[in-house]
Amino acid sequence: MVKSALSERIKSFKKLRANEHRLSQAAAAYQQAKQGYTSKKSLRDIAYDYNVNYRTLARRIKNEGPSILEFNAKKQKLTPAEEKVLVKFLLESAAIGFPLTHRQIERHANAILESKQGTNCEKVGKQWVFNFLTRHHTALSTHWSKPLDTQRAKSLNPAAVKSWFDLLEKWVVALGVRPEDIYGMDESGFPTAYAGKERVVGARGTKTQHKQGGANRENSLNPAAVKSWFDLLEKWVVALGVRPEDIYGMDESGFPTAYAGKERVVGARGTKTQHKQGGANRENVTAIITICADGTTVKPMIIYKGKKMMQNA
Repeated sequence: MVKSALSERIKSFKKLRANEHRLSQAAAAYQQAKQGYTSKKSLRDIAYDYNVNYRTLARRIKNEGPSILEFNAKKQKLTPAEEKVLVKFLLESAAIGFPLTHRQIERHANAILESKQGTNCEKVGKQWVFNFLTRHHTALSTHWSKPLDTQRAKSLNPAAVKSWFDLLEKWVVALGVRPEDIYGMDESGFPTAYAGKERVVGARGTKTQHKQGGANRENSLNPAAVKSWFDLLEKWVVALGVRPEDIYGMDESGFPTAYAGKERVVGARGTKTQHKQGGANRENVTAIITICADGTTVKPMIIYKGKKMMQNA
């Protein structure tokens, strides 16, 4: 499975941790050489061997101040133990379909601070949540949420899972059905001319790079078709003197009322799909969007499913 690239923030944090680890190893190697357990080397040679700064290593051996990680830990709003509890809470929430957004995580962190210092305490800053996710990047990651009906989420409970495995035991295991005789089937519709997405090269700055395929639409954009369209534009718009403010374009789009869209949420690292529970209403409504040729717009119109029908016209 292809993994996503690490952010520059996480790369910098990992580099800092690696440097701190090398410093600890170099300090231990110097102490061993000093006590005669290994061949004697100068401090400068050991710093070179472990690829660390000589002066930083000297200060570490003399215990002149804390390490950079210890120094940063003292500046954190929450203690390591409190952050550990918060990480556990985020993972449990994501596992049951209620992942938290960055703003919600900030609210929970502020609630912890208020419980210790009162309501007038200093709140976490704007960058705190990003630094928090960086410190715990091995456990947490951000995802685009995928809607999951609450009714479906509730179906996945211990009783339902046990019932399914009981049926599996009864009709498969007990009867000795072999794995090579068990098939799973599903259906999916697709156009015959659709070849899928490909990585292609186009002009820089292009938002969408189209690629022709199939015989249904590929011949629509040709010189004859384009000329015909402009001939109609000349005949019915330009020649008749239709003003731009009298030309409107309209389109419609349907969407379920319970769908709140995708959100950037936090869940367990390595999770392929992060579901987020929502309403179970799958009824669609239609939105009609209209824009004028002069750049102005008309407020969208929403069409809901009819509740009552006229009996007599």
